[in-house]
Amino acid sequence: MNQTTTLARQELADAVHTALQRWHNGQDDDPLTRLALNRQLLRQGGVTARQASQRLLVDALEQLAATNHEGALILRLHYLDDRKVYVIANQLALHEGTVNKKQREAIAQLVDLIYAQEQAACERLRTVALARLEPPTYLQLFGVEAHVEHLLAQIMAPGPPWLYAVEGIGGIGKTTLADSLMRRALDRTPWCDIAWVTARQRLLNLGGYIDPLPTPALTADALVDALCGQLLPEAANLPRQTTAEKFQMLRSTLKRTPHLIVIDNLETVQDVDVLLAHLRELADPTCFILTSRHNLYHEHDIHHFAIPDLDHAQALALVRFEAAVRNLPAIAAASDAELTPIYAAVGGNPLALRLVVGQLHVHSLPAILHDLATVNSRKVESLYTFIYRRAWDNLDEPGRRLLLAMPLTDSLGADLDFLAAVSALEEDELRHALDALVMLNLIDARGALQHRRYSIHSLTRTFLQEQVAKWQTSPLL
Repeated sequence: MNQTTTLARQELADAVHTALQRWHNGQDDDPLTRLALNRQLLRQGGVTARQASQRLLVDALEQLAATNHEGALILRLHYLDDRKVYVIANQLALHEGTVNKKQREAIAQLVDLIYAQEQAACERLRTVALARLEPPTYLQLFGVEAHVEHLLAQIMAPGPPWLYAVEGIGGIGKTTLADSLMRRALDRTPWCDIAWVTARQRLLNLGGYIDPLPTPALTADALVDALCGQLLPEAANLPRQTTAEKFQMLRSTLKRTPHLIVIDNLETVQDVDVLLAHLRELADPTCFILTSRHNLYHEHDIHHFAIPDLDHAQALALVRFEAAVRNLPAIAAASDAELTPIYAAVGGNPLALRLVVGQLHVHSLPAILHDLATVNSRKVESLYTFIYRRAWDNLDEPGRRLLLAMPLTDSLGADLDFLAAVSALEEDELRHALDALVMLNLIDARGALQHRRYSIHSLTRTFLQEQVAKWQTSPLL
């Protein structure tokens, strides 16, 4: 269930009371710092978190005075002016018990007022934040719930890491997971502020065709402009504002209050090293989620999360759901035995599974599976091009030789000795090829500390049977 405020009503009441009691003691553990109202004041700059909390209390007292002047005055005298109850009673010609009663009533009214303002602030923040996300490409999620919860728990915990890489082969669901993570963060923490910057330059639509996108190549300077446009629109429109000046304003904002920011499709960024250097300056307490087809294992400060394939049950559940949505009742009602050949052909790649279902409007399942194995249709060729082409063209000869040998392994994978035997590569070439293929997420490396096994996705196995032969002499256009 979505939260509508940062604190429940009773939690807020306790926090307001505690903040009033601590007005003069200068403690840093301010109980109101979680409020969206507090963070709005912090984003404006010029105040500390404690000063922001005090300002929102003063503003609330001024509003309370419009309906309960005496109660607001008692709160001011007791907490802000640090006067004893008996002094206030004498000043206002009231009994001490009456002062205590009016004070309790005034605090309850003050909490009600702040609670209503906090609800409105959270709703405004959530609306603005959701508008920064791309429209979701999914109606229901399969196989990612545990991943989202795992990552969200780590991201929301205090302290490093500040950079997270969501990695995997094309179509495996990196963007979907990042989108779900952002929406879940907004559900759990209504005060959360987010941004989303994409470097995606092409898209494989569910009709099986690759659509180029009018997205310019993402550079470090373009990232600063994009983030300023979302988080600091007033700065983005200032005349004669240099990129360095924008960067410093952005850095100040992201250091002052934590944000959650996605950089999608990092593998298409022109200069990843320069961009990562920028992100390191902007991070802490802000977290960055990077999605990429290439892993970043060589970076020392990044938390890596490789998205696994959907398992057999999850894949068939996705197939049935897609079939029901697209009004293919015979497919939705098909038995596991009838649908399992789909999983055998494409594995747990969500994009490939959805494309197969889409083609069932016109073609039989045996015909589609034959096309996947023989690359006998433009849609299948587009799928393989979208997922594999750039990776294949980035491989050197040892990398290609090892990849072409991988279909000789079984679903459990193989060890280094077996790969050396089937690829006929020398040890240094084999290790170099493995590094490249794992980096491109074409080979999965699994196992324990003392022993590793190497395997490929089912879709990669199907792809290698036919399509790659057509590319060995054909350059990427």
